[in-house]
Amino acid sequence: ADEVEILSVLAFGTELVTVSSTGNLKIDAGGSRSFRHFQALNMCLAPLSLKLQKAEPKPVEEGQRPPIEWKLKHLKHGWIQDFTDGIKLSAFPNRDRKRI
Repeated sequence: ADEVEILSVLAFGTELVTVSSTGNLKIDAGGSRSFRHFQALNMCLAPLSLKLQKAEPKPVEEGQRPPIEWKLKHLKHGWIQDFTDGIKLSAFPNRDRKRI
């Protein structure tokens, strides 16, 4: 079956979360790691039992700031993975766990 976009949340000029008719999710921060994007994404992800968390900063050379990195956590199933812009997941993790 063809996938049809049925819900898209637009903020800050970016489609933050897109849900398709087959239950696929696309999550995107538009390259930003601002606190506003973090909050907006978490508001969108809460009904899906997903949450962004700040990742532990990686060591960098003295005088440099570590890049801000996020992790994506499923609150019911407990898995955590690195967040990248445009990440695609399933809204049905039990059905589609191998795709995640």
